Amino acid sequence: MKKTILLLSLLSITIVTKESENNKSIVLDKNKVFHAVCFSMIDYESQFIADTTNKNSDAVGLVQTRCIMVDEINRKFKFKKYTYEDRLNPVKSYQMLLDFQLFYNKERNLEKTAKTWHGGPNGMYKTSTIGYWNQIKLRLKNRLTPLEYTFFIGL
Repeated sequence: MKKTILLLSLLSITIVTKESENNKSIVLDKNKVFHAVCFSMIDYESQFIADTTNKNSDAVGLVQTRCIMVDEINRKFKFKKYTYEDRLNPVKSYQMLLDFQLFYNKERNLEKTAKTWHGGPNGMYKTSTIGYWNQIKLRLKNRLTPLEYTFFIGL
């Protein structure tokens, strides 16, 4: 007999399934998967090399942050939280990504995480972000268990 418990919080969904006959449990944590999406984006954008620069634009750092993104995050905070140089700092670069999601993806929709970072606040609705999302999904297959991938991303 299986029992499934769904625990909802503002930032994560955790699902615990217990099989009473052998007392095994499976935990599916959306917060973990959200960060796996972010790490897949870093892998795609910079291969985890903090000082990566894009020859065709002003994008630099782990998640290839452009100056306009720094300006947008600072505008949303209503003070200068980040500088352009912060894009080369791995910790601040990742925090910028999280802050951007805080403003434009409060629900932490996994597809929206990638598409808004790649295409801006309306990136979820741009066809130009479909290929990017597909690249992130390919990298996610190596970061998630098959069950996590199927449950949160789909087949």
